[in-house]
Parts: sequence; C-alpha cells; structure tokens
Amino acid sequence: MLNSLIGRLMTFSTLALLLLTSGLGLLLERSFYASQLRGMQQHLKLHSYSILSLAEFQHNQLYLPVFMQERRFNQPGSGLYAQVIDQQFNVHWSSLSARQLPVSDISWARQGEWLYSTVQRGDDLFLLARFGVSWSQAGKPGPVFNVLLMDSLAGVQQQVAEYRKTLIGLLVGLAVFILLVQYLILRWGLRPLRQVSNELGKVQHGEQAELDGDYPRELQPLTSNLNHLLLSERSQRERYRNTMADLSHSLKTPLAVMTGIVRAGQQQQNTAELNELSYQLDKMASTIAYQLKRSASQSSQVSIQRLPVLPLLQSVCSAMDKVYAHKAMQIHLDVDDSTEFRGDENDLLEVIGNLIDNACKYGRSTVEIAAYNDSGGFILNVCDDGPGIPAEKIDTVLQRGQRLDTVEAGQGLGLALVKEITDVYRAELMIEQSPLGGACFRIEFPFSVSR
Repeated sequence: MLNSLIGRLMTFSTLALLLLTSGLGLLLERSFYASQLRGMQQHLKLHSYSILSLAEFQHNQLYLPVFMQERRFNQPGSGLYAQVIDQQFNVHWSSLSARQLPVSDISWARQGEWLYSTVQRGDDLFLLARFGVSWSQAGKPGPVFNVLLMDSLAGVQQQVAEYRKTLIGLLVGLAVFILLVQYLILRWGLRPLRQVSNELGKVQHGEQAELDGDYPRELQPLTSNLNHLLLSERSQRERYRNTMADLSHSLKTPLAVMTGIVRAGQQQQNTAELNELSYQLDKMASTIAYQLKRSASQSSQVSIQRLPVLPLLQSVCSAMDKVYAHKAMQIHLDVDDSTEFRGDENDLLEVIGNLIDNACKYGRSTVEIAAYNDSGGFILNVCDDGPGIPAEKIDTVLQRGQRLDTVEAGQGLGLALVKEITDVYRAELMIEQSPLGGACFRIEFPFSVSR
C-alpha cells in the first residue's frame, strides 16, 4: 500500500484522523461530564436554599424540621443526603436519609463560600457540596455552620456512558465519511498522473508520438520535459537508422562483387569451400538486412514464431567448426527435436551465434550446448573450458565496447547485443562458472514475449 500515492496519503490521513477524533471525543466527553456536574451543583444549591428557608436559629440553637419537601431527603439510602455541622464537625441536623452517614473530616467552607468535591462511599461516587452560612442575633454575627449536601453520581455516569456510545458512533461515521470524501478527492486529484501514465503507455506502443493531454499547471513542466525527451530519442533513432542505411548501402556493392565472384567460381569448380563461402556471404547480406530492418522498425511488438531450435544450432555449430578448424574444438549439442523458441529467428541466431562464437574463441578444446523447454519457456546453456569470467567483471563484459581480452579480434559488441535482445524478450541472462572450468552462459526466455 505504501508504494501507492493514494495508499500513502490515505494511511497517514487515517492515522491523523484517528488521533484527531480520539482527542475530540475525549474533549467532548469531558465537556459533557463537566456540564452534568455543573447541573448537579445547581440542583444542590437549590436544595440548600430550600433547607435554609426552613431553618430557624434561636438562643444559639438551630432548628430544622424532620421531614423535608424533597422526598429523597426522607428516604434512607436514597442517594441524596443533607447535614448541618459546626466548626467542630458536630452534626446539628441530618436529613432522615443521612442519619447513618458518618461525618468525614472535610474542608471547611467560610461564610458565603461554596466548595465542591467528589467522595467515594463504598462502590458509589458522590458529589459533595459545602456552603458556609451564619445567622445573626440582635445585630451580632452568630456562629458559622456548613450545610453539607451529597448526591449520587450514578445517574451522571450512566448518562456519560450513553453519551460516549453515541459520540463514538457519530465520530466513527464522520471519520468514514471524511476518508471516503478524501479518497474520492485524491482519485480526482491524481487523475492527471494516471492520464500521463496511460499516454506514456500509448507512446510506448506506438499509438501516439507525444503527450498531448490538457494537464494542470503543476504537471506541465513534467509533460513538457517528457515530450522533449521523446523528441530527442526520436531524433537519435533517426540518426541511427540513417547510419545503418549508409552502412548497408556501402557494404551492398562489395558484397555483390564478392557474391558474383564466388558464383562464377562455383560454375567452374563447385567445391565445398566455395559453397560454404557463398552461404556465409548470404548470411552476411541477411544479417545486414536484419539489422537495418531492426533499426528502422517502429513496431513495439516482437515478431513471435514457434521455431525448432535444433536445426539453427546445428547450422551455427557447423559454421563454427569451419571457422575454428585450427583449434579442433569439440562442440557437444544436447538438444532434442521438440525444443522450440518463440520469437524472431534472427534474434535467436544473433544470440546463439555470439555465444557459441565467444565459447569457441575463448575455449581451449570443448564447448557444451544444451537447450530445452520447461513449463516457463526456453532455456539455453552455452559452456566452455576457457579462462572464465571473474564475478566482478560480469557487468563489464555486457557493456557495449567492453572486452576483457585484447588479444583476440573483436569489437566488444557481441555480448552487448545478446544483452539487448534478452532485455527485449524480458529474458534472464546469467553468467556462471562452467563445469568445464570456463564460463557458462544461461538464458531463460519466457514463452510470453512482449516489449
């Protein structure tokens, strides 16, 4: 998922939204709880005023009725309790509900001051309110009493739990909606990038020459640079085609003269050497035509044929026997009649010709060639008993113009051409240590071939 732009943005957006909604949910829950506490504080204030309205202070004695108008004060264990205490925490009055309630050592509220706190009584949590009040006698201030009121928070806790469930549902729904909208916006916003990718695919398959879509301002430098790169590549390819055409034209006349001389010689003396020379001249002409066709081709598809491999290998090995007759090379073929290659015949000839030529050139006495089909494609192995290729030099020998040996003739193009062809076929080229002691080239061509 992190390899996708949308995946990355959605992942980090989801994490950010999760943190945001969690913080927002916690803040809203605490705000709701605080508002409920403020509501309970107001109710306790009203209860205290109701109690004080019935109180009488005479002869340093406080008088309050036993039964209160609020029924919960008259029911033991109702959850609503009231007491009046002095500064020595002596109880001067208790509601019937608080007769069994012990007085705890609590903070003292000064006259006219309200204090609030929460206290635990068993498994229940209560809100405790304290109010300082004093009665005057004959114009003189009297003693200060504290009116204590406690109310159970069970109802508030239940309301907070229900609010939490509702809040979680709303926040989850909102988060899903935001993520869905963001995904749609990202899909819409990244559509130009998909359009660029589609147009590049069409350029690759030859369906159009350049990117010509109407792109946003931010992508116009990118598309402009890509079009410039495509134009430069086309110009370079045109120069390459012209060079190949010039080369073909310049070699055509000498080849025609040589072919005419050989044909004249065949009419007078039809020998095996002249026949082989005529065959090789035809192969040279065919190779030049193939390279010219390959450079001028505008098609992006490989010409796929089902080719028997054995005759082609036998033809190449026969030619190598004559070219390297002075070395008396032993070329062993391990190929059956059913082995086939799916692709262009000239491509396969280019590959096996270069590999076998190199094996004979650098091998001492033996070359082993194996070709077969498996479930995935066509496998080719060419091994020799030469000096081999060091592992650190493998990338070097596959580069155009690079050679490890400067004694033998050559331009360092053979293996580079092999690498280019295998790349076109998406084949895997491996250079390993040969069982014979030299180099072993292994190529795995897949049956599914596309550029």
